[in-house]
Amino acid sequence: MFPTRLSEVAASELRAVVETAETIDFELKRALPAKKGADPWMTGGKLGDDAKDELAAEIIAFANTVGGTVIVGIDEDTTHKTREAADTSYATLQGSGCAAASSHK
Repeated sequence: MFPTRLSEVAASELRAVVETAETIDFELKRALPAKKGADPWMTGGKLGDDAKDELAAEIIAFANTVGGTVIVGIDEDTTHKTREAADTSYATLQGSGCAAASSHK
């Protein structure tokens, strides 16, 4: 999905990716689940058990197909015209719990 590390991805590259529709190998998640509200990782804490379970399920699903990428911190717009984020600036996305994980066969 990205030819470089996430820390080296330009804002324009990130915007181009998140403006595409989710597919069998691409998933967007606004937040990670927790027993109460959002997972602490979203605000700089440790990744909770509920969030680990959901991410593990996504990664296993990708591993059982063609591989894929999960980006956490960006909400899917069901019209697939745009994506919603707390702020569209890349620096804010990086600092507010936006992360990507890729697994390709």
